Amino acid sequence: SVYCDSILIGNSIPASWDCNPATGCYDPGTGLGQYTSLSACQAVCGTPTPSWDCPVNTPGGCYDPGTGNGQYTSLAACQAVCGTPTPSWDCGLFGCSDPGTGMGQYTSLSSCQAVCVVGPVVLCDSITASGSQFQMTLHLNNVNTFVDYWVTTANDGTILGEDSMSTTHNVFNYNPSTSLPYDTINVCITYTNPQALNTCCETWIWDANLGVWAKMGSVTSIGEINSFDKKLIKVVDVLGRETLINSNQTLFFIYEDGTIEKRYIIDRK
Repeated sequence: SVYCDSILIGNSIPASWDCNPATGCYDPGTGLGQYTSLSACQAVCGTPTPSWDCPVNTPGGCYDPGTGNGQYTSLAACQAVCGTPTPSWDCGLFGCSDPGTGMGQYTSLSSCQAVCVVGPVVLCDSITASGSQFQMTLHLNNVNTFVDYWVTTANDGTILGEDSMSTTHNVFNYNPSTSLPYDTINVCITYTNPQALNTCCETWIWDANLGVWAKMGSVTSIGEINSFDKKLIKVVDVLGRETLINSNQTLFFIYEDGTIEKRYIIDRK
């Protein structure tokens, strides 16, 4: 016989499943179960009847062990004996919230609010871009929430991409009039926090020298412009036209090192 046929490569036995009529599918831990996937087993064996147990010396409240053998046949019956998780709070992006597990960092809402200082949340600050000038992908990084609606447009109003309920947005950048990509696009996202529905927008410009999309800077005053050591090449308006530095309009400052700053001039000296 050829014993090499029985050698397992790796540090663990492959998962497999058998059917127990009382408790449902389980992995015997030998790699020799009748079914090679949980879904294939459940299609024949079914899923265990929901049931609940009350954890001992833990604050999490009732839970379904997933075996069908829990002590209680309903969540209400379990909670009547076991109780509900102790209220607790964590500090998150939109302020204090109860995780519902009894294991939050703070034992009272007031103690959480005393240290949880949350300023205005502008999700646009968390957007990053990747890809080429023709096709880019926008990502909302390190934020535990979905965007209700994404829309990207060119300055002439052409819609270049739309998405909903996602932290990722794909943009196909194509000007039907010139058969070339736009070099300036506007990205807007609409999202919900516990207080209201919010919309923010960012303008991105294609940096041909570096081959990347550059996100514009924030609102500022004209007095700050002279504090930069970088050499200014030109100033353009939202339509890409070279212009003078005037008040009360959005302008893009393009520097010799390839950086671009978006500025709204609110005063003039």
